[in-house]
Amino acid sequence: MDMQTVVLGTSGTTPQDVIDVARHGARVELSTEAVAALAAARGIVDALAAKPEPVYGVSTGFGALATRHISHELRAQLQRNIVRSHAAGMGPRVEREVVRALMFLRLKTVASGYTGVRPEVAQTMADVLNAGITPVVHEYGSSAAPATSPRSPTAPSRSWARATPRAPTASSSPPASSSPPPASRPSSSRRRRASPSSTAPTACSAC
Repeated sequence: MDMQTVVLGTSGTTPQDVIDVARHGARVELSTEAVAALAAARGIVDALAAKPEPVYGVSTGFGALATRHISHELRAQLQRNIVRSHAAGMGPRVEREVVRALMFLRLKTVASGYTGVRPEVAQTMADVLNAGITPVVHEYGSSAAPATSPRSPTAPSRSWARATPRAPTASSSPPASSSPPPASRPSSSRRRRASPSSTAPTACSAC
């Protein structure tokens, strides 16, 4: 039987599409419409980056460092730093199908064409899903904001070969030894202290 394919456009997806990709390994493709929308949005970001006026998150720092101008030669490093700072995590591994579902939903958001992400980034996310490569994502992260939780940037950080992803497997549960003993897991109060807001000033360490 041929492998099922889920095509992502600029509109919504369905719960069944999420299940098919997360649990059953359905392939993911970007529609022509989605690729065109991605390219158009990226063109707007590139135009803003070329302007002398500062643009938040493009030519400035984040949060408390929003008034800090970032030079052209440091902007790529800034983006890498923000991903690394939010990809930090600890605790038990999240189940494989949950990670795949989160990756797929993040790709769905990107494919809408409103984020300014390059088409190549979206295609890489689809390629990772289609290859059956699932990043190791831990339950507790460095940020409290859902959009910047470790579940979001873990996949792109793997493309830099900075960490080892979980190998393709039919099992959705990690080995028991992968989780730390209960005594080492942070309490809820510790998790709150370890989860700063999404401003992440350390992300601007490059500047």
